[in-house]
Amino acid sequence: MPVEQTARIVAPSRSSLRPLTLARVRRQSILQRAMSRRDSDRRVVMLTGEGGIGKSVLLGQWLDAIDAGPAGGAAVLVACGDVQLSDTGLTRDKVDDAFGAAVGGQSLLEILNTSQANHRRVTLLVDTLDLLVGPGTIAPIAALLAAALEIGDVVVTCRHDEYRAYFQNEAQATPQLADRVTAVPLPPLSPEEVVDWAQQYADSHPAATGADDVEAAAFMASLREGLWREGAIRDICTIPLRLRLTCEVFARDGHLPEELTVTGLYDAYWENRVALHGGRRCAEGDAKQDAALAVAARLLGADGHLALTVPNRRLDAALRPGLRWLASEGVLIETKTGWQFFHQSFAEYAVARWMLEEGIDAEPIAGLSRQLTAGLTRLWTIAGSVLAQVGPDDADSFTTLAALLPPTGPVAVQAHTVAALHQRNPAVLTSLVTTVRARPELWPAMLPDLGKAPRDAEAVPAVVAGALDQDARALAGPVATAFTSLAGRARPEHAAAVVSTALEAFKGVRKRRELDAKVVDQHVGRVLQTQQRPVTMNVLDNLLDDLPGYVTAFGPQFRQAVVRVFLSNAEALDEQRILTFGRAMLTVDAPPLDDMEPVALMRLLWRCEPLRAERGWSCWRTLIGSELPAGLWHNAVVRFAAALAGDDFAVRAEIVDDMVQGRGAGTAHVNAFEHVAAAYPAWVAERLRAGTVPADRIGIGAVTSSSAAFAAGLPAGDAAAMADWLIPALNDQPRLVWPARITLSGGSVPRQTQLFDELAHSNPPNEVLGSAVDAWLFRTTVPVIDELTPQLRAVLASSDADVLQTRARLEGRLAPYDPAARAWIRDHVLDRPSTRIASTAVKTVSDVLCATDGPMNAATAGWLAELVTTPHHDACRGIVVLLTDDQRTDAPAFAALLATLVPKLVNRFETSVRDGANAQLSQALLNCLIRADRADPLPADTVRSLFDAAWTSIPTSTAPSAIVKVVTNLCGTLLAKRLPTNEVRELVGASLAGFDPVAIANKTVRAIASLLGGVARRDPAGPAWLEELFWRHDTTLSTRLAIAEALLSMDDHRATSRAQHLTQQPGCPDEVIAYVLPRLRG
Repeated sequence: MPVEQTARIVAPSRSSLRPLTLARVRRQSILQRAMSRRDSDRRVVMLTGEGGIGKSVLLGQWLDAIDAGPAGGAAVLVACGDVQLSDTGLTRDKVDDAFGAAVGGQSLLEILNTSQANHRRVTLLVDTLDLLVGPGTIAPIAALLAAALEIGDVVVTCRHDEYRAYFQNEAQATPQLADRVTAVPLPPLSPEEVVDWAQQYADSHPAATGADDVEAAAFMASLREGLWREGAIRDICTIPLRLRLTCEVFARDGHLPEELTVTGLYDAYWENRVALHGGRRCAEGDAKQDAALAVAARLLGADGHLALTVPNRRLDAALRPGLRWLASEGVLIETKTGWQFFHQSFAEYAVARWMLEEGIDAEPIAGLSRQLTAGLTRLWTIAGSVLAQVGPDDADSFTTLAALLPPTGPVAVQAHTVAALHQRNPAVLTSLVTTVRARPELWPAMLPDLGKAPRDAEAVPAVVAGALDQDARALAGPVATAFTSLAGRARPEHAAAVVSTALEAFKGVRKRRELDAKVVDQHVGRVLQTQQRPVTMNVLDNLLDDLPGYVTAFGPQFRQAVVRVFLSNAEALDEQRILTFGRAMLTVDAPPLDDMEPVALMRLLWRCEPLRAERGWSCWRTLIGSELPAGLWHNAVVRFAAALAGDDFAVRAEIVDDMVQGRGAGTAHVNAFEHVAAAYPAWVAERLRAGTVPADRIGIGAVTSSSAAFAAGLPAGDAAAMADWLIPALNDQPRLVWPARITLSGGSVPRQTQLFDELAHSNPPNEVLGSAVDAWLFRTTVPVIDELTPQLRAVLASSDADVLQTRARLEGRLAPYDPAARAWIRDHVLDRPSTRIASTAVKTVSDVLCATDGPMNAATAGWLAELVTTPHHDACRGIVVLLTDDQRTDAPAFAALLATLVPKLVNRFETSVRDGANAQLSQALLNCLIRADRADPLPADTVRSLFDAAWTSIPTSTAPSAIVKVVTNLCGTLLAKRLPTNEVRELVGASLAGFDPVAIANKTVRAIASLLGGVARRDPAGPAWLEELFWRHDTTLSTRLAIAEALLSMDDHRATSRAQHLTQQPGCPDEVIAYVLPRLRG
């Protein structure tokens, strides 16, 4: 029956979007962020995630929001379980008709056009698209979504695997949607949310769980314990659907199985809700099983379509009692026309269970095998469940099924891995590993699930290490992720073996120099981070056995992780372990550490008497004076010395007295003094004033460098007294003492005026004057600066370069509110030759504005806009950055500038790129133009002019690859928005005629590849254009290499990539073949 043209909401399957049991949690903000760009840059918004994570529920919430009022426009919901498609001979029009039939009879595009005409805005909602996508359906479905996008908004739900396979690299798989898909991965629940939801469920559904108070409390305790660490319980229960089933099945048991799997959960749910009736086996339970299997048997069609609902007419009337009992249990849902399982993922499990019931040599599994062979990879959710439901001790059946459902691709390997890990016969996993080693491009599909192996699967770390040995460059990241997961999930007694296997594997990679040292360091650091908690001693002992080798082979991230592991276990360490640890760590640079970690590290080493004896650390003096490796050891010993001063009054007194009495022990002692002064300003000030001013530069430097700490920590009178105490040192150290006295005098206008008069009377050299003025500008208050401004300008009236630079800081400090300061800066920025003075003034203005809460006022923004034409590159860049930053220049102020600012930016950009002197300035100007374009679109002719200026500057630029990056950003922003895609291709293609990037610089080839890839990804015709450009007679060899690199990147270096296809064509240069083939992954 046709849909009424006046209907605002067309959603016959709306009920399928509502949550069944768990609390209704509003998560619309996740979708709102993605939809905020709908008018300016409309895209298909694709909600992705595992089955049961809540994609359909969120889609339903969005539909509810649209339905809440006419302002939301119209909506059309298509439930893909209601869509009938063939995998062969499909066109966009046939898909259009099938989608339309699922909601009423007309073509979908007709419905959308009518809704848009009647209600001004329409949103197409497509639920569970993963049921339909496949090699034979993806192109026409993508064409339909692209057409729908021209009419209104499009929001789709799709499982993660299908999204990755068909939409993540849309330029290749679905060019109609190139750069027109925004993925919104739904996050799993946090552990806190899991506990909250489970508690709410237990409280509101006691009958569903059947648990008494004691059992419920024990269950919640078991749940919390399982969530505390990475592992199976966290994997299962952070998905809302699985959490509900877990509560229903296990609450009455009072505990959760440690190695719970999805299949194990569904098995338990089937046993509890289907096989049993009233908690026992009986005729009613048999009737329920018969009914459930009968529904499952009719879900999967011969064409591979999984229909979520089975019509009543296809079910025998004798099944009705069983169907009714299943509905009362919540296993089935009765619709107006038939029956369906409560969720798609459980329906797939039920189909797999029915197939196994029929026998592994029966037609259902043979038919599934044929469908998979035909390319229906979406059915691996069912095939994977078939494999996973085989008993753990039935390796023969598993092997037979594995031959019928072979691991031929990534999704298949993932399913096989999950199932094989739960087979007790190790030969099952070994066989799968052999298959993957023969096709190493499949490792990335296998490794994530190896990382989630059961905690007693001791053979898995060696398998993961074997992947690294086979292809370290391609697999280092996935291998590190797998090791990290394994180490975090391992039983305490197995963690050491996992960590050691990982470290040895990466140490071998480092030794063979197969990867950059920084990359290896990041990977091993991630693995070791999992042990930053109390661990068993064998973890520490295994590390200590080869710690000198590890800290030498790996870098700062690994060393940081090692330190944190040992600090997490400090109380359990004996003297010998600390000695071994300290010896190794003190041979290398100290790693970066946070907060009090340096002090904790030094406390650990300090408590080891043998180590202190070896290093000669008898007291704090010998500690800070000892020779240590470069890096952050200096900070560690300084902070520890200050901590000792906090613990011990005698140490504190020694640090202060030695410094002021001429016994200072270098920079480390000065820094320790500064820490002590900051922690105990009143005590230190009193002790200092009781004696004489230090006579040496080190001592007076330590005291004056602490002046800000004294000013902040002392009453005004005491701070003033400190300032007077320093007077005897004025003659010897004026550059240190004047700023300190100014700082200590704080906001007292009379006292600061007196200090200025004293300074002026002393006729100070320029360096003293500069340091004093800086103190007034940045260490006092606005009233002080206002009072002293006339006098400061008078003493800074010289034309000396150093004095002018100090004057520039003064005027920059005043510019946000002083017209005279703006006039002085304007003169020096626009009309004077000194780049140093112009840059100093603008930097000071920027520092002042960035330290101020809120945006600048409109007058300041307008004044800065006048300065954009400055010939000084750094000053111009600083100004443009301020104007581009919406936190500094708000939208109303920026909009008011556009009429005069845009021509200046365009002219300055074209001048900048042609001069070729400062690519950073060119990029900053472009960023400001991009902001201007968002506020008021730039004319197409202006955009063309920008491109021409940038491109023609590349050969003469001193930084050509940097200018190519500017051109790449220009193409991806202004050109992409303001010019048709075919014109962008023509512009870039014409510019590349005869262009030879390698003649400019080797890095330029990679930059051109990035530019071409960016253009091609945004254009459905882009990949074909690149191939055409490759074969053009005026395309140089280096440009062809750039094209090959762009195609490799677009196709994820796959063996079936377009770049590989180029190498098979007659006439392909040998250099391109030699470049492409080694970079293909399988």
